Amino acid sequence: MKTWMKILSGIIILVVAVAVAGIAILKSIDFNEYRGLIAEKVKESTGRDLTIRGSLDLELSLSPAVAVEGVTFANASWGSRKEMASLKRLAAEVELLPLLSGDVRIKRLVLEGLDLLVETDAKGRGNWEMASGQEASKASPAGKPESASRSTGTLPVVQRVRIKDLSVTYKDGQKGKETSLRLDYLDLRADNADAPMVIGIGGTVNDLTFKADGRLGPIKTLVQGGAPYPLTMAISAPGLVLNIEGVIAEPRQGKGIDLKVSVDGSDIAAAAKAAGVSLPNIPPVRLSGRLKDPKGGYSLDNLALSASGVDVSGRVAVKLVGVARPRLDLDLKASTIDLDTLLPKQETPSQKPAGSTSQAGSKSSQKSKSARVFPGEPLQLDALKAADVRMKLSVKRVLHNKIPIDDINLNLVLDGGRLSVKPLKAVVNGGTVNANVFLDASALTLDLDVRNTDYGVLLRQLKLTDIATGKVDVKINIQGRGNSVRAIMAGLNGKARVVTQGGKIDSGLLNIMSSDISAALPFFNSKGDKEIRCGVFDFDIQGGQAKAKTLVFETGGMSMIGTGGINLKNATLDLRLDPRAKKVSLLKLAMLPLNVGGTLAEPSVLPDMGGAAIGAVTGAISTAKDIASGGLSAVGSLVGVGGKDGSKSTIDDTDYCKPALAGKAVVRSKQKTPQAPSSSSSSSPPPAGNQTATGSTMDKKLDNIGKGIGGALKGLFGK
Repeated sequence: MKTWMKILSGIIILVVAVAVAGIAILKSIDFNEYRGLIAEKVKESTGRDLTIRGSLDLELSLSPAVAVEGVTFANASWGSRKEMASLKRLAAEVELLPLLSGDVRIKRLVLEGLDLLVETDAKGRGNWEMASGQEASKASPAGKPESASRSTGTLPVVQRVRIKDLSVTYKDGQKGKETSLRLDYLDLRADNADAPMVIGIGGTVNDLTFKADGRLGPIKTLVQGGAPYPLTMAISAPGLVLNIEGVIAEPRQGKGIDLKVSVDGSDIAAAAKAAGVSLPNIPPVRLSGRLKDPKGGYSLDNLALSASGVDVSGRVAVKLVGVARPRLDLDLKASTIDLDTLLPKQETPSQKPAGSTSQAGSKSSQKSKSARVFPGEPLQLDALKAADVRMKLSVKRVLHNKIPIDDINLNLVLDGGRLSVKPLKAVVNGGTVNANVFLDASALTLDLDVRNTDYGVLLRQLKLTDIATGKVDVKINIQGRGNSVRAIMAGLNGKARVVTQGGKIDSGLLNIMSSDISAALPFFNSKGDKEIRCGVFDFDIQGGQAKAKTLVFETGGMSMIGTGGINLKNATLDLRLDPRAKKVSLLKLAMLPLNVGGTLAEPSVLPDMGGAAIGAVTGAISTAKDIASGGLSAVGSLVGVGGKDGSKSTIDDTDYCKPALAGKAVVRSKQKTPQAPSSSSSSSPPPAGNQTATGSTMDKKLDNIGKGIGGALKGLFGK
C-alpha cells in the first residue's frame, strides 16, 4: 500500500512539474516570433498578404487571453485600395477548464477598429473571392459534401461580444453605387448557448444614424435550428421608429417568418434623405401589420395604415418565386383619403420667386405651353411591364380640391404590361360613376358612364362658376393609340354624349346672346324662362376630330342649336351656336349667333355679325363687357338684325329636346315673325349706370368658365 502511495505521489508531482514547466516554457516564448509563420499560412490559404504590425500576446490563467494588434489583410489586385481589411485590436478570453471536457467557452471577445471594404469590379467579381492555394487540392470525398464529412462538434459559447468602431463599405462596380455602414458599438451578451441573447447596436447607414436594442433567441437555436427562433427588436432613427416582435421557424434558412411589425414615422422624408432616397414631404405615418413569408414571397396581413387624412386597412402580398415578374396583390379598404392633405402643395404664381418669368420671351413660351392641354411627353408605359399587380380597393370617401368622391370601388389588374381597371365605381355629388379602363404599351380604351351627377354643385366646388344648376348624365366610349396623351388624342376614335334635363341657368348667360343686355334683363324673369328643359351634346370622334352630331340647349324662353366640332390634335374649338327666342315676350332681343373658338385651355366666345362689319364699326368685340357697352346694339341696328320695337325679331317654339334626347337628328325649323308685344309686356331698361356693371359681371363669369375648363383639363392630363 505504501508502495502505491509513493507511486501515486510521484505521478502527481511529475504532472505538476510538467505543467509548471509547460507554463514556464509558454511564458518564456515570444509569440511575436510566430507572426511571420501565421502570415505565411494565411497566404497559402487565401493568396493574400496578412500583416501583423502590432504585438501578439498570450496571457495564461484559468481563463487564458490572446490579443493581437495592428492587423491588415490585402485586397484583390484590382481593388480600389490596397487593403481589404484593417484591424486595430482583437482580444479573446477563453475558459481553460471546460476545454478538458470539450466545451469551448469564450468569456469575452473584443473587436476594435475594423475597417472592411467589400466591393465588386465591372464584371461583378467580388474581392472576397480568393485564390485557394494549397487548400485547392483538398477536396471532399466524391459524392459527399464537405460539410457532411465534418463533425460540428460542441458549439462554442460566447458570453460577451464587444465591437467598437467598425466600418464596412460596399462598392458596386457595375452600378457605381456605394453603401457604408458604421457601428459605433455592438454589444452582445448571453450566459450560455441555451440562453437568450441581449443585443445593442448604434451606428449609421450612409448618413442615417440609427440605434437598435433587443432580445434574440439562443445562439444554439440560431446555429443548429430545430426550434422557432424568437426575436424582439426596437430600431430608431431620426423621424422613424421600427418595432419587431415574433418568431422565425427556420432561422438558418430565413423561412417561417411570423413577425408583428409597426412603424412610427414622424418624418419619413428626412429619414429617407439621410439614407440616400429622395421622397416628397410625407405627413406623420403609422403602419402596423403581421409579416409572413408564404411560399415564394412575403405578405403583410392585418395591415393598418394611418396618416393625416388617411386610414387604410387590409392585406399586401408580393410573390417573387415561380412567376415571370414580381406579383403584387393588394386588398385594401379605407374610410377616408384626403389627397389635399397628402399631396404636396402646388406653387401658386404669387409664390414663385420674383423675376422667374421676367423676360418677355419666357412669358410667351410659358403661355404657349399652357395653351396645350394634352402633354406631349412620352408616357412611361414600359414601367407597366416591371411587375404584375392585382388590387381591390374600397374607399368610403376621397377628397381632392375639397371635392368629395364617395363609395369608391375598383378592381385593378396589371398583367404583362396590360392595365385593366374593371370596374371603377364611385358616387360624385349624388350621381353614380361607372368606368372601365384598358391601357397597354400603346393603346387606351375608356368606357365612362356618369348618371345623375349634380354639375351645379361641382362647378361651385371647382370655383368655376355658379351660372347654372342641375344634374347631368355623361357617356363616353373612346379608343386611342400613341406613346403620349397628345398622340392618343390626335388619333382618338369613339363617341361622347352629355345630357342634362331640369335645372336652372343664370339669366346673364342668356343675355350675352342679345344685342342689348340692358333691355334683355327684364325678359328673362318670367316663369320658365330660366328653366333648362334639356341640354344634349353628342359627338362622334374619328381620327382626333370630334364632330358635333347633336348640340341642343333649350330653356323655357329660348333654344340654342350648335354645329361644328373640336380638333383634338391641336386642342382647338370650332363651334357655332345659333340661339332662338321661343316667346313673343322676348321680341326685343336680337338673338345673335355665337362663334366658339380658341383652344380648350383658352376658349373664346364671339358674336357672329358677318365678320368685318364689327371691326369696321365698333372695333373688336370679344367679351361681355364689349357687348354691354352698346357696341352690338349699334351694329345690330346697322345690319338689321334687331330693333327697338323688335319688329324684325323672330321666334322659334319648336321642341328640339324631343329628337335630341331620343338620339335622332335635329332639324332646324323655320323661324316665325309674330306680332309685336303689347306695351304691357315690356319693361323699361335699367339705369345706364348698371350696363357696364352687368357686362363686367358676365365677362368675369365667362372668363372663369373658360379658365376653369382649361385648368380642369390640364389637371386631368397632368399639365
